[in-house]
Amino acid sequence: MKEDIYKKIAYLFDRYWDEDLSEEEQDLLYDEADNFVSQYSWKEIFPQLFQFLQQNCKTPKDVLNFAHLYWDYGYYEIPILDPYAFLGYFYYRLGFEPGSNDDMEIVDSLATEMLKKSGNSDADLFLNPYYMPESDPQMIAAANKYK
Repeated sequence: MKEDIYKKIAYLFDRYWDEDLSEEEQDLLYDEADNFVSQYSWKEIFPQLFQFLQQNCKTPKDVLNFAHLYWDYGYYEIPILDPYAFLGYFYYRLGFEPGSNDDMEIVDSLATEMLKKSGNSDADLFLNPYYMPESDPQMIAAANKYK
């Protein structure tokens, strides 16, 4: 079963997020991403998804591509136990310096939404409009664990 899960993850994430797809192709892909979560439990999927990220996304371009696809599939809506460990990998690969990467908005959006979904009210921009993942001590510590 683990092999089936990993193959599906590779199918969903081994593509460019902005590739030209017809509306039908895009809908089919999003349906497959939804059905994947219905077919297997998130508890089975997420560890392998995280493993795929770490093994296959070593460059800023690859990490950003993964982030966009994760967002597009709506997976950020699913709470995870340790969002800092997952999100820290993105910041480890991309850095924390302002302007270090022009496309950090997607990672910042993932961070604020995932942290909020996981119960971190500090990341709720409605309650704390000045929250920035790049200055969150827990995020910095999580990214530093990968060094």
